[in-house]
This record gives sequence, C-alpha cells and structure tokens, in this order.
Amino acid sequence: MCTKTLGVVVLLLATGLLGSADDKENREDSYIKVEVLGKVTTGLVAIGSETTGVTITTKDGSLELQLKSDLAKEAEKLNGKRALVKGVLTMKQGVEIRGMRLIVKVESLKPAEEK
Repeated sequence: MCTKTLGVVVLLLATGLLGSADDKENREDSYIKVEVLGKVTTGLVAIGSETTGVTITTKDGSLELQLKSDLAKEAEKLNGKRALVKGVLTMKQGVEIRGMRLIVKVESLKPAEEK
C-alpha cells in the first residue's frame, strides 16, 4: 500500500466515513481487506502495553499485526524477514500513544517469495 493510499484510508477512517473498528454494527457489514508485503518485527513493547507486539514495515510505514496463537508462532519464525500478510485493517484510538493505531487482523501470514 503506497503512502498516498494509506493516507486516504487513515483520513476516511478518522473522519468516520468508513466507521470505527470498535463500532460493532460497522464491523459486521463493512471492512477493509489489505495485503501487506514487508519486514516483520516481533517482541515489541510500548508505553502502557499499547501494542500488539508485532509489526510489518514497508517503505511507506508500519502497521501492527493482531495474530491468533497459531500465526504468532509463524510470526516468530519470520522475525526480521520479509513476509506477505493478508487481513482486515482496523483502527484503534491510542491512549498513551497519540492518534490512531492501524492494526491488521491477520488472516494469513507467509514468507515473501524471493526475487
């Protein structure tokens, strides 16, 4: 996802046009599917434990990854490596961290194919 696209998604979510991840009604009838290719980092910590502990970073920025336990083990194996993540993009208002946190609820995670 390029910076411009990511910025548009953030703007739409922030203004409420696409709804909030915490809005149950919107969660059920609308969503944003994403595919992200980047470097996975695990074991992260933040003020007030305000992190999922795992991110994927592209040239355009980083997104947090929310993983189910079976995928968490795979993420550990991919720490520091490139991976392809598919899932649903959500936003969560930061408490200690200012602004919105972009979080991908991961549906699939696999190593990136070598060029």
